[in-house]
Amino acid sequence: MVVSAQVTIGASGEPSDAGPREPEQHAVFSVLLIEDNEADAYLVCDSLANSEPGRFKITQSDRLASGLACLSHENFDLVLLDLSLPDSDGFETFRRVRESSPSTPIVVLTGRDDLDLAIMTTREGGQDYLLKQFSGGELLTRLIQAIERKRVEEALRESEERYRLLFKMGPHPMWVLDLDTEDLRFLAVNPAATQLYGYSEAEFLSLRVLDLVPPEAIPTILEWLVPAQQLVPLCIQHRKKDGGILHVEMTGVTLQLGGRWTRFAIVTDVTARWRAEQELEYQASHDALTGLCNRAVIERHMNQLIAYDRAENTRFAFLLLDLDQFKIINDSLGHHSGDLFLRRLSPKLRAAVRKTDTVARLGGDEFAILLPGATAEEAILVSKKIQKSLRTPMLINNHWLDIGASIGIALYPEHGRAWEVLLQHADIAMYQAKRTHGGHLVYAEGTSDLPGRLDLMFELRKAIETDQLLLYFQPKIDLRTMRVDGVEALVRWSHPWRGLLAPDETIPVAEQSGLMKALTLWVLDAAVRQSCEWHRAGIELDMAVNLPPNTLIDRDFLRVLARKEEAANLVTAQLILEITEATLVSQPERSRVALDQIHEMGVRISIDDFGTGYSSLAYLNALPVDELKIDQSLVRGMAANDRGECIVRAIVELGHNLGLQVVAEGVEGREDLESLIGMGCDHAQGFFFSQPLPRREFETWYHASEEARFRRNAKRPTVGRRSVRYSCLV
Repeated sequence: MVVSAQVTIGASGEPSDAGPREPEQHAVFSVLLIEDNEADAYLVCDSLANSEPGRFKITQSDRLASGLACLSHENFDLVLLDLSLPDSDGFETFRRVRESSPSTPIVVLTGRDDLDLAIMTTREGGQDYLLKQFSGGELLTRLIQAIERKRVEEALRESEERYRLLFKMGPHPMWVLDLDTEDLRFLAVNPAATQLYGYSEAEFLSLRVLDLVPPEAIPTILEWLVPAQQLVPLCIQHRKKDGGILHVEMTGVTLQLGGRWTRFAIVTDVTARWRAEQELEYQASHDALTGLCNRAVIERHMNQLIAYDRAENTRFAFLLLDLDQFKIINDSLGHHSGDLFLRRLSPKLRAAVRKTDTVARLGGDEFAILLPGATAEEAILVSKKIQKSLRTPMLINNHWLDIGASIGIALYPEHGRAWEVLLQHADIAMYQAKRTHGGHLVYAEGTSDLPGRLDLMFELRKAIETDQLLLYFQPKIDLRTMRVDGVEALVRWSHPWRGLLAPDETIPVAEQSGLMKALTLWVLDAAVRQSCEWHRAGIELDMAVNLPPNTLIDRDFLRVLARKEEAANLVTAQLILEITEATLVSQPERSRVALDQIHEMGVRISIDDFGTGYSSLAYLNALPVDELKIDQSLVRGMAANDRGECIVRAIVELGHNLGLQVVAEGVEGREDLESLIGMGCDHAQGFFFSQPLPRREFETWYHASEEARFRRNAKRPTVGRRSVRYSCLV
């Protein structure tokens, strides 16, 4: 009968049946020694005990069967195996132990006669072999190395399995490219990639990565595949199986797999983000109403032409166009008809110029055209062509409209070498053309402004000094409660014989005559006084005042603002200063410093006309801004324009993500208001609620709306909130 013995060797190397040992400083390795030769077994135990006492717990079996039994109910760090046993011999011994415990490292003990057999076991998964004439130090080192090597192998295997599962089940498209072949074919793709691109796995593996990109992008992707570009994201176009275009962002790393150099890449579909960025970029450079370029673009194009003028041979013409009597359309037929007329006008302007020319809407009914390389004669021909096309009446809301235009022409370099100078000279020529009814006029050197405009400048100065100016107030509505919670102060000029002049007639005169600062301070002073008066009367309303572009870089203005705030004892949290997007872009650093000082006074800051400027998004997060005002050109009629509604929604979400209040200007219809409420927009103002009103009329309107709201709520407390909101204000 075959007897097996299981022996635990203590620190002395002798068999021990003592109780548990005290914890050792180093990890204790559990070793199963399967050896039938007692002398060899003792040599192993004694060598380990003397080399590092207490480091190994050794269980000995003298038969394969008993050793396999030990493996079945106990986990060992290592098996030390003699291949020649009474119940098994040769490679079969190794095979059975390996099958019984595949994850346990095996070190074979062998004599010189069995050396070839021992070497064969290492090829079949054995960790190592030892000749029985070993030294104690060699045994210790080889066993620890075998254990650690097996643990590393297991960790790698588990890691590979995890990565394989992640590759297969990951939500992001992933693939592996073969970099050792010139055609750069795919070695592996995951299901997410096949789903995104529409190819089966087999089809994918027959493709080259170059098959996915347009020809012009091939150099870009080849550069990205060099090892130095690993982990560098690449945004590029890819083509799907059905021909559709994807915009993707790829991040990759170069790896050596199975002796081959490969590129592992994770692909993110950014098509939706790309479209949104394109939409925002388009909106930042184009007029939302007409689709023409905006002021920032034509100014940039002109500055580029000036910068390229190296040999003093660059020339171009700059045309400034203003519609005649356009105000009559807005006043008699409404802003909707005026907007429709401007949209119909835009194709006529484009048709009159070359593709290389730039046509822009500067605002209102004012347009600008840049004609690179044009002479005065060529600019006049374009002007005549435009005026001829305008003589053809346009049918707008059942009305035939025939409106002319006055065009001023300035030439580079004769009439100036900077945007501001050429714009001013074209403006002078345009007003002279309007006064003389000549249609178009080239600026003449030495020509002063019109006598009528000079008179107007003098009269404006007198109006500021003698309080001929009036403040009108347009209410701002809280869309959560539909209550009036603020107003925007707008200046009107009560001219003795010209009548009431609107801001679009007053502001240009103030800008050209250097009265803008005086006008701004008058408006601010009047607004602060009115806010204090309402506060004393129990009317708590925010007061918004527009600031012109140069105000922020005027140190005197900041000192005056501080003095007014202190003298009036104004609740500064009620004062809001509105600055246009263009102001922030032109001088971002100086604007930031000024805004910080204003913010420290407790005055809130609003970005006016948001959505019509150029790339000011980058500055928003760094500026002490409290509010965004979406430009009325984006809001008006957006309910009937999916694209416009998407832009407004994006601005609302942007503002809220930055912690800002969002105000929509130009609300003129119920559908637009419904859309804004659905987007979560905070405030709105526009003709749907009320046009700008003088103080007394506004107070009457305000009290009536408050009384109607309370009366309606008391009468029908359970009625739907939305219907109550409208009935209180309309």
